[in-house]
Amino acid sequence: MNPPPFSLQLQRRFLNTGFNAFLQLFIMLLFNVVVLFTVSWQLALVGLGPMIPIALSSLWYHRRVEPRYKAVRKTLGELTARLENSISGILVVKSFTAEKLEVEKVASISKEYECLTF
Repeated sequence: MNPPPFSLQLQRRFLNTGFNAFLQLFIMLLFNVVVLFTVSWQLALVGLGPMIPIALSSLWYHRRVEPRYKAVRKTLGELTARLENSISGILVVKSFTAEKLEVEKVASISKEYECLTF
């Protein structure tokens, strides 16, 4: 029997642990906000006021970084695939004396990855 696809495992893990943790965090945050406003609404506004700029700046940063992060993940996937193909086909590469060509291919993808990450 084949193992379930990785995406199914991620969904199962999220529903088992991630959703539960998110729900606990949301309920705790809601309870704390209610208690803060019950005790002192002025203090609650002072304490929760900075959360709005922090949340907005976090969203702004995420939107700026996401395309770069996707490019890095794509390049890392290409590098991993190239290395896997080179290692699994090492006998073919050696039989056709194509080591230099494979080294150049891996080096070019590695250089691209290095440029994206730095």
